[in-house]
Amino acid sequence: MQRIVQEVYLQLLDNAYQSFLSQQKEKNLLFFLNHKILQLNSLIDTGIAISKFDQENIILNLALERAISLTNASRGVFQITKKGEIKEIIYFPAKFSLKNEPNAIQTGFLYNNLIYSFILIDKETRNGFVSFDETDKLLLAALARQVHAALENQRLHLEALEKQKLDQELSVAGSIQRAILPNPIPQIKGYDLYGINIPSKEIGGDLERLC
Repeated sequence: MQRIVQEVYLQLLDNAYQSFLSQQKEKNLLFFLNHKILQLNSLIDTGIAISKFDQENIILNLALERAISLTNASRGVFQITKKGEIKEIIYFPAKFSLKNEPNAIQTGFLYNNLIYSFILIDKETRNGFVSFDETDKLLLAALARQVHAALENQRLHLEALEKQKLDQELSVAGSIQRAILPNPIPQIKGYDLYGINIPSKEIGGDLERLC
């Protein structure tokens, strides 16, 4: 009888332990999923945030800060190179010596004949430094695409402003040209005078007289 009681007790203890392990796994899974959802939401928010700026230095600084936050990196740089030569480099959170880091991830893109690159170093966790995982690489690549799009939008915005300015200047020049033309056409006794001015675009340089 005592042996049966012991076996039942051990079985109940084992069931309780298995239930505890199952709850721990479920808790860890929920934490993992919530963390991934938070990362995705942060990526979306980052894309919205950087799209609001039209200055490259602000876009790059903000993108580097968000990249470090998204991946839990301890530090990182954003550098711009041309033919292997560093043209500009941004550090976060502070300047440090960039060497061959064993625990780092990197991604970049080509834009306007320049290579723009993220380099993130040392992923932090509650248990210390760990290696970056595939999700970190995907998030960083997605963020790089957002930065690329933001820089392209900035260029298009500047081109649109330049075109608007040129159109305004041409409109003013056209108004000045039209004001120079005699109105009404001078009347000369014994002659019938007619005139027309048709500029090729906003402005023109020739006045054609028909008699």
